[in-house]
Amino acid sequence: MPHTSGKSHRRDLVIRLKNIFIVVFFGLQLYLALPGFLHARYEEAGRFSWNMYSILYQCTVRYDLLKTDGTRIPINYRALLNNPTRSYEFLDRSDLPQFNKFVCGVMRQQKEMKEIRAVVACRLNDRPPVQLITPDADLCAASNDGVRPP
Repeated sequence: MPHTSGKSHRRDLVIRLKNIFIVVFFGLQLYLALPGFLHARYEEAGRFSWNMYSILYQCTVRYDLLKTDGTRIPINYRALLNNPTRSYEFLDRSDLPQFNKFVCGVMRQQKEMKEIRAVVACRLNDRPPVQLITPDADLCAASNDGVRPP
């Protein structure tokens, strides 16, 4: 059995620990990101540092107030928020039901309100758009707030 000095043994240990750290770090990054890609949950696919620059979301968002006389009035949903510059943050299936309830609560104060409808569709990296809300659903009456299941 060859005799190794304490310094070379320590150096080998440091190299092993660095390699273990690198493998664990990359394994964790893959473990966190892959479910979003494998299950087509695109809104979860771009939340991690290693791929944040390769993700481009393009969303179309429109909320409309339908009056009892059939008139359709666009709702400026950004104006309802405390910080309009962060209005993109609710464009996630898990946050849309709460946001839809919020919009309904605010807009119920409008006279002659019949229902609220919305179009929320997002595309990821120029793929075909995915409808996140059923366009013909009344958000205030729908049991699932109009949000489409994944």
